[in-house]
Amino acid sequence: MRVAPAFTLLALLGALPSANAALIAETGAAHDTFAGAQDLSGAFSKDFVDEIFNSTSYGHVTVRGGTGLANEIDFYKFFVSAAGIVGYFDIDGACQETTSNADNWVGCKTGTDTVLTLFNAVQQVLADGDDIEDDNLDPGSLTFYDAFLGSYQFQAAGWYYLAVTNYGNGTDPEFPVYDLLTRPDGGYGGGAYTQQGTFTWDNLDEYPDGGSYRLHVSLSPEPVPEPGT
Repeated sequence: MRVAPAFTLLALLGALPSANAALIAETGAAHDTFAGAQDLSGAFSKDFVDEIFNSTSYGHVTVRGGTGLANEIDFYKFFVSAAGIVGYFDIDGACQETTSNADNWVGCKTGTDTVLTLFNAVQQVLADGDDIEDDNLDPGSLTFYDAFLGSYQFQAAGWYYLAVTNYGNGTDPEFPVYDLLTRPDGGYGGGAYTQQGTFTWDNLDEYPDGGSYRLHVSLSPEPVPEPGT
């Protein structure tokens, strides 16, 4: 797993368009499984960040991470305290430049094409998001290959997992029917599956070198740690 460079916290803060106290680094190779998912609890704030929708009203945390291999998976987890909480999940800075060929195929030339997948506590796929609309980029994205997922309304309290992968290693759920999700600005936000079940990883080796990313996790109301922690 590609670990974020060993910059000082001040340098990391300065790399975002505006100050963000809730900025943490990826922990490294230990969180490439559900069991080792990096816990984001206690890291949320409501500081203004112009890359994040509704940053002063939604609790949010930003992770600087990277996928160093084609089929690498970065897992994160967070606790939702009640049903009805709304969340959205945004990748910025992963794909900086696109390319195309004579057949009008367009791909990510510089960086990596990302996918976001949301799971419940028993590791069933709830929702996923891939490309954003090319004519409606969200703040912080230079190309439509930066993934966005949400807005998603949680149906129960509990722990949830979020996976960041490169395109070609998304999930193939048992139940492929889903409802479209909408970003806070009305743009496309992926889909929420109408049934939950088992899945497999695609493992297609599309982006062998992976790439770095900024992951924004936003929840409203602002999340609290699991009771007893």
